[in-house]
Amino acid sequence: MTRTRVRLVALLALVAPMLRAQERILDVDQYADELSSLKAALGQGRLEEARLGAQSLRGARVRFGPRAVATDAWLLAAVEAVRDQGQAVAVERRIGVLVKSLPTAGPVAQRDPPDRGLLERLRVQQTPTPLPKGGQLEELAIRPLSFPERVLAALRSGGQWLGRSLRKLRDFLLKLWPKAPPPGPEASSFRLNLGVLALVAAITAVLAVLAYRALRRGQAASKQPRSRTPVSSSRDENPLSREASEWERYAGELAAAGRRREAVRAFYHAVLMALFRSGALHYQKSRTNWEYASELAPEARFRPSFLELTRIFDREWYGRDASAAEALARSAEEARRILRLLRGAEGSV
Repeated sequence: MTRTRVRLVALLALVAPMLRAQERILDVDQYADELSSLKAALGQGRLEEARLGAQSLRGARVRFGPRAVATDAWLLAAVEAVRDQGQAVAVERRIGVLVKSLPTAGPVAQRDPPDRGLLERLRVQQTPTPLPKGGQLEELAIRPLSFPERVLAALRSGGQWLGRSLRKLRDFLLKLWPKAPPPGPEASSFRLNLGVLALVAAITAVLAVLAYRALRRGQAASKQPRSRTPVSSSRDENPLSREASEWERYAGELAAAGRRREAVRAFYHAVLMALFRSGALHYQKSRTNWEYASELAPEARFRPSFLELTRIFDREWYGRDASAAEALARSAEEARRILRLLRGAEGSV
């Protein structure tokens, strides 16, 4: 009976810190302070104290704005697994990177209440206008083929048609050819020359017709005005609708057209798509931007840039009607830095 009581007391002593951690809700500053305490304990060789501190943070949640996310379980497990000073130095460096990348909690606590009028105007602006019956569809921004491309396409299809036509012509001429006794040498050579001339004339006529039609199409297409303004669509809301390079090119077109706020979103979608392709993040429709940010590994070189880009996108897209040129330039700089790092990592594999 005495052994059973001892075991129960030991079990409660182990479970109690975990239960207390389950109930803890920390802000960003408190989370940064506790991580700094873990870093100091590791640096001073107090490994047991660091393990206990990591256990107390397990299950706690950190408040980012209106949502609370879990602590970095991967990093806390590494702290608990430290057995010598060499491992402690490596984990201490990782904790320092995470602390530096955390945003401050001050601006979130002092956030003004949402502007209901602004939200209503945004809702009205983003509501699609139904097409009137009997109206005309807007011209699609599709790049017409150049003259050399049209000529090659016409020659390719014309060559296939010509091959079929020549086989039919050969069969037809063989049926019309008179079945006479074998002629002399001179008559046979004359008829062969006539057949070759007829075949060459037919091929030349077909090629001339195809070239003339391609030239007429090129002249007609050059007279049509081309629309240089990007056309918005429902694809712009889904980051998976384009590849990262397409989003980056589309952002440049929007910026050139003066649509800076949409260009900020296009740069952010380009980075998200690149992170999904590289495996650094996994797409889930219900996740928020800051939940994606919390999932990045602390030692990732592009994590500070992604946190800054997320902050710019949230402010420009959800808090403003139009974006300034400075915000667009900052967003483009951070996005291109992340894309260069990701493309460099893919090239080194």
